[in-house]
Amino acid sequence: MNELKASEQQNSKAKILFQALIDRDQTKILSLSGQDIRDELTKNPNKLHIVFDSLPDYVAENPEIILTAKAIETSYGNVTKIGYKYVYPNQTIVFSVVFGGYDGGDKVVGFWVQEAQ
Repeated sequence: MNELKASEQQNSKAKILFQALIDRDQTKILSLSGQDIRDELTKNPNKLHIVFDSLPDYVAENPEIILTAKAIETSYGNVTKIGYKYVYPNQTIVFSVVFGGYDGGDKVVGFWVQEAQ
């Protein structure tokens, strides 16, 4: 069975996007995100503040990829979901990014942050 790998472009985009979230840089977050995310965050800016409130103020070193999966989303068709685990002294954050397509492209069509249990 072939293990699905994240592309360098996907890892790079996810790293930059996570840094923008840590920096609370809304302009950069919007510029890295697909149109649907930009529209949603423009309509509901509180969604970003909820994310900001759940994050520490720096990026933990060397995140581990804990999930790579191909899926079909109703709105976007084929997508690749990648989960990055960032370990902090008092918490562990899972940053999940959804990229359009199966081909290693770096168009971000979704992302979320959650505390690992």
